[in-house]
Amino acid sequence: VTGSTAPYTTYADAELAAEEGDTIVLESSETAYQVDTIAKRIVLMGHGYWKVENGIVSEGCQSAKIVSPTVNYRQYPICVAVEGTVIQGLEIGSWINLIAPKCVLERNLIQSDVAIDKVAVGAVIHSNYLNGVVGVYGCNRISYDVGHSMWDLGEGPAVNVAIINNVISPKGHYGYLFKYLDNSYIAYNTYWVTSEYDVTHATSIIEIKNSTFEYNIIPTCD
Repeated sequence: VTGSTAPYTTYADAELAAEEGDTIVLESSETAYQVDTIAKRIVLMGHGYWKVENGIVSEGCQSAKIVSPTVNYRQYPICVAVEGTVIQGLEIGSWINLIAPKCVLERNLIQSDVAIDKVAVGAVIHSNYLNGVVGVYGCNRISYDVGHSMWDLGEGPAVNVAIINNVISPKGHYGYLFKYLDNSYIAYNTYWVTSEYDVTHATSIIEIKNSTFEYNIIPTCD
């Protein structure tokens, strides 16, 4: 980052130097940091978003943004691959895939999907603004090429997931609001729609089993 006094200029360098359990703080930047797979148990932290819009600072404050690399004109997800990883206070420009237990996404601006695989037992997703997403869902099957590695994690619902106090705004994307969750807690979320299309096509709830679903604000379409 131009003008920064931080010891590392890329996420990859910072993760390489980090120990398990360390906190990596990303400074605000107009340019997004490229993140492929988070391969250590860390706390990855930014300084928040929409600070100017919310009157926290008067001007000039960028959020810390992360995106996945584009390979052969296709953007792959950011994979969170280590148990106990925490991601907070960031603007996330790619879809993000939780493929390890007990990971936490909190207070982020997420510009795409959150995918929770069956192995991500105990995931917590709270107080995020999910903007332009298809949905928050446990994946029925995930198999794709991440860089040069193949993740093939099989079938099954996400289990013991907490999805709490998020604002979810699909903005014209087709998909499902919640999908394939078991023994989970889904509460206090607000589904923010801007068109009839969003209400019609993106408010489905599929195969939610043995779970508590309460105090969510979700529009219906007659």
